[in-house]
Amino acid sequence: MEAFVTMITPYTKDGQVDYATAEKYVDWYFDAGLDGIFAVCQSSEIFWLSLEEKVKLNSVVYNRAKELEMEECLQ
Repeated sequence: MEAFVTMITPYTKDGQVDYATAEKYVDWYFDAGLDGIFAVCQSSEIFWLSLEEKVKLNSVVYNRAKELEMEECLQ
């Protein structure tokens, strides 16, 4: 059975998307053995993000997941 998670969008104290924490979430989900992450979806804070923030958040999450996948393959 595969397990997927809907990721909440982390924010800094000043209300900006916290991309560094988003990467930490990916690490945590990966370590927990989840098979996928929905980072930019209707059940997250999607309606309050700008297009630029949505694209960047998706890119950050995707790229970190690929890095972790590659690291795992090399072990």
